Amino acid sequence: MDTENMTEQQFIEWYQAHEKGKYETPSMTTDMIILANKEEKLQLLLIQRKQHPFKNSWAFPGGFVDMDEDLDTGAARELREETGLENVYATQLYTWSDVERDPRMRVISTSYLALVERDALLTAKAADDAADVALFTITLPLVKKQLGTQQVTLHLSHAEKGQLSAELAITYTQVGKQWHEELTILDKQGIAFDHAKAIVYAVLRLRERIHYSPIALELLPQQFSFEQLKQAYEAIAYEQLAKPTVLQFVEKVAMDTYQAKQV
Repeated sequence: MDTENMTEQQFIEWYQAHEKGKYETPSMTTDMIILANKEEKLQLLLIQRKQHPFKNSWAFPGGFVDMDEDLDTGAARELREETGLENVYATQLYTWSDVERDPRMRVISTSYLALVERDALLTAKAADDAADVALFTITLPLVKKQLGTQQVTLHLSHAEKGQLSAELAITYTQVGKQWHEELTILDKQGIAFDHAKAIVYAVLRLRERIHYSPIALELLPQQFSFEQLKQAYEAIAYEQLAKPTVLQFVEKVAMDTYQAKQV
């Protein structure tokens, strides 16, 4: 078939009739990584899966993107359907495309990251294909960016829902002048799909971003005390910070839209 002399409309009609089914089409999902803090601890909103695969395991709110919606719309819809939460601002963090990440079929997933004030999550209720919803406290030790492979343990804890965990290997290499980071799940307990990898990735990125971005302030109400500010930074940094260190963080970022109240 001579396609070079076709108009674009003719080519599209020909392609849909003859070539559309030539390539396999993967499914697309979105996952919402929603973080808050309780004092100096970072917390993560998870839903308990009602259906297979990974029935009864805990996962991010999320699901399949419909053919008539974009990723942002699909992410917001799934969050609303599974937790009842609306108007949560989130940004795309990373796209996961390991071939066997979903046992059902080839599924590519885009993670969204949102930092919100904890009180905004207390109204979350399980619905749709979520059996339960809860805020888990994250424990992830500091990871040093250095060449080679190191093993880390992720713990997620909830007073009533119990403990979730995962063992991961983090390998750092250099490609030219850039660092390349590869995460591999070695073992997991109670965490669905490859979501343990996405949790670790999100926390590592946050620990980097607090040095040059005001992102920690997203965890706070419009007006907050210095102690609340300190706890928000400590929740992400996973270490106790002296007052001068917190002030150094704040001095590096714009706070024009926030009002701080020291007590």
